Amino acid sequence: RNEFQIYYQPVLSITDGRLVGVEALLRWHSAEMGAVSPAEFIPVAEESSTILTLGEWVLRGALAQQKEWLDRGYQPIVMAVNLSAVQFRNPSFCSLVENVLHEIGVPPHLLEFELTETVAMHDPEHVAGIIDRLHELGVGIAIDDFGTGYSSLNYLKRYKINKLKIDR
Repeated sequence: RNEFQIYYQPVLSITDGRLVGVEALLRWHSAEMGAVSPAEFIPVAEESSTILTLGEWVLRGALAQQKEWLDRGYQPIVMAVNLSAVQFRNPSFCSLVENVLHEIGVPPHLLEFELTETVAMHDPEHVAGIIDRLHELGVGIAIDDFGTGYSSLNYLKRYKINKLKIDR
């Protein structure tokens, strides 16, 4: 019913305040319930596997917006997209990313996925393989909410990550 929207939260350089990226954030404005928190609808989407369709919709929408900005001549910036554990563990995820990047025509280095620390620390060998594949494609990886789990910085050295977002 077209109740989902993607909002873009700016990422600014701390040194000079210029825009260096955006984070794509999914929001749901239900006609019946009003604004629904992602903390409420994302777990339900993950349990039902609807998150796969929803995640692809967000990826396509965010990259289409990125492509529009590039075509208008705006400065290239990184588009960060959050990933759920279900999306990240989907065997066809890397192929999907590669196909969507190719279809829309956004350079891979302008895409960055954000994984929570919990997702990053689950089955480290498998996670490292997926991160390596995304890295080969040219896509960046950020670990979000670092400090909420029990991982160590030493452990994270195994992953090819571009950013570590430390939880408050």
